Amino acid sequence: MFICKMNNRCTKRIGISLILLIVIYSAYSVLKFPDPQFMKSDIDVKCHLPNIDPYDKAIINYVFHPEPLHCSLKADLTFFNKKGLLQLNETAAKESGFSIATLNCSYQGVYRTHKDDDHVDFKKPVWIQLPADVPEDFFLIICQDINRRSFTHLHAHVSQKTFQKMKLPSHCPQAPYNVLIFGIDSLSRLNALRKLPKTYKYLTETLGGFAFKGYTKVGENTFPNLIPLLTGKYTYELHKTPVGSNFFDGYPLLWKNFSKCQYATMFSEDAPIISLFNYLDKGFLKQPTDHYMRPFWLSFESVHPVKTMLGPVWLALENKRVRLGKVSNLCHGGSPKHMLIVNYFLSFIRRYYHQMPLFGLSWITEISHDYLNMIEVADNDFFEFFKVLNSEGFLNNSFLFFMSDHGHRFDWFRRTLIGRIEDKMPLFILKVPEKFKRKHPKIVSNLQQNSEYLTSPFDTHETLKDILYGTFKSHPKTSRSNNQIFQPISLFEAISNTRTCAQAGIPQQFCACYKTTDIDPKEAIVSDLSKYMLKSVNSLTEKFRKICAKFNFLTVLNVQKQSPSGSLKIKTNPKLLGFQLKYEDPLGLYIISMKVTPSDAIFEAMVNVRTVNSMEILGDIYRINRYGNQSFCVNERSLKPYCYCI
Repeated sequence: MFICKMNNRCTKRIGISLILLIVIYSAYSVLKFPDPQFMKSDIDVKCHLPNIDPYDKAIINYVFHPEPLHCSLKADLTFFNKKGLLQLNETAAKESGFSIATLNCSYQGVYRTHKDDDHVDFKKPVWIQLPADVPEDFFLIICQDINRRSFTHLHAHVSQKTFQKMKLPSHCPQAPYNVLIFGIDSLSRLNALRKLPKTYKYLTETLGGFAFKGYTKVGENTFPNLIPLLTGKYTYELHKTPVGSNFFDGYPLLWKNFSKCQYATMFSEDAPIISLFNYLDKGFLKQPTDHYMRPFWLSFESVHPVKTMLGPVWLALENKRVRLGKVSNLCHGGSPKHMLIVNYFLSFIRRYYHQMPLFGLSWITEISHDYLNMIEVADNDFFEFFKVLNSEGFLNNSFLFFMSDHGHRFDWFRRTLIGRIEDKMPLFILKVPEKFKRKHPKIVSNLQQNSEYLTSPFDTHETLKDILYGTFKSHPKTSRSNNQIFQPISLFEAISNTRTCAQAGIPQQFCACYKTTDIDPKEAIVSDLSKYMLKSVNSLTEKFRKICAKFNFLTVLNVQKQSPSGSLKIKTNPKLLGFQLKYEDPLGLYIISMKVTPSDAIFEAMVNVRTVNSMEILGDIYRINRYGNQSFCVNERSLKPYCYCI
């Protein structure tokens, strides 16, 4: 045991040790747990949400109607009926020349081959007589007749799972509600109005759903926006377990809480290469939910390798209304690929709705991630899906969330002022059960009011907890000990119309509550900003200079100064929707976007000019055009946008 007599030498040693501890702790806090950046001037400034015409003249040239999807004219030879049985389409089979009487069929189930999230294989064939209840969520059906004529098809549905009955924990409600979350990647509320008009109108007008006009992202892409929704925490506050692993099994994802309350759980998403937990990461060591669709999409890639490899190229051509062949790459046989997600979700609901409560999260990415307009081809399909949910009574006891993570993040549209704002403000519609409305009229009033105010994914997390635990009456707000300003609020509670981005947990670079003014490129401050930003971008890859090129300045695309919406007078300018201000003080917040060479990368950042010689980038530097395979030589997610491989 160390014993120290209180003399001068020992006192000095203790003092030095304490100072070192404080320095180490401070450094650790800054490096490992950086708080989202908020300007003090923004904390007490009321947010005035932007009021934008979805068809404003400034963006209308980027909006067009894509060609409808052209899937195979031949009907799929096997399908699932409403009872969940796999059935032969005899009419289609006869038209295709099959001998029905001699047709023999088998299936091969899909399973994970390793203790990871990236490998699947097919089980040994099992012979079946159609119609049949196939005890696999994902399988390959193979049929052949006496003439050796055959067909194969990859199927996905929710098979019955046996749940062990346990005593319901005391904190779980006796009459639980279902939670159905249906997400579309990269879809702003305004683009949903443009591209999904039937779906939007049906949910908000026919079904009386609440569209939240102030719902704002808290991170750049999907991961930092869905993790707060699922955990109530920023990504930097969480750690993978065991320490040093790349698996997310240890994350406190909310579906675990639903499982403990004896909910059936489901998580499905397409685009497995860039999926939520697997983009440059390892996903889950064990299957995270009762039903998990990733193995299907991995098996789809193995069955259709050429289609998978060339898919992005074909999709780019389709976006330009150029079609190679008779069938769209966004199809699987006679059905659009997004309907695989829709039908899997519907299969999950039909399987368990009358047995136990449900938590389902589906996320569609491929059709919406890269291109602004392509999602339009799915409008009628989504509309019909929600109609089925309603007509079959599945919404009577369910909270339905139709939402996104952020708006469109790439290409020319994103470089406009409206495109930048839409990127920050994703779609969020909440449909609540009618019996809930009748029982809680005050909450309905709050939802209507809150739909006009500033909200974030952290508020959605609080809302999901209220639904899970049945805490619909007024209760103490969730406190965050490390931040007295930030206070997430359930959407069932009344949110103040003076709420700020800081209070909602929205980092300043994603706050849409600012007015902006264009800055003349000839202003001295523009040169200073571009030099500072170029230096900052290059510093990100300095340690990798042997493989990542050093960027050179090409041109400044635009610079705008931002000011809190309530602090300055608006200079009338209809084209900029009241966002333009008179330029005066060179100090303050700026948004700068610039192009560099090589790679023609376009970067954007928010810069805080504190003094003429002191600048600071708030948040990250964002690349707002595609980088494709330019960063093939690095595998770190954080480096991908900035490395141009030599």
